[in-house]
Amino acid sequence: MKKGTLKILNGTLSLKAEGWTDIRKMLKKVQFICRVHELKWVYVEHEGFSMMVNPDTDIERLATVFEEWKKQNENE
Repeated sequence: MKKGTLKILNGTLSLKAEGWTDIRKMLKKVQFICRVHELKWVYVEHEGFSMMVNPDTDIERLATVFEEWKKQNENE
């Protein structure tokens, strides 16, 4: 794991997700981490986009928001 990719501060996990090409798979892994470690939230940064993920987050909705954000940034 690269330095600075995973931080825990006051019970909040902060994760910098690098190298993922499938946002949905990455989000499913983050939800798995939430459930296994009984975390309420994980703050994730992926390609400059920040998102909060919890065990009940609608992955499809969050992935759609990310994809729309990515399209806008690619067109600028």
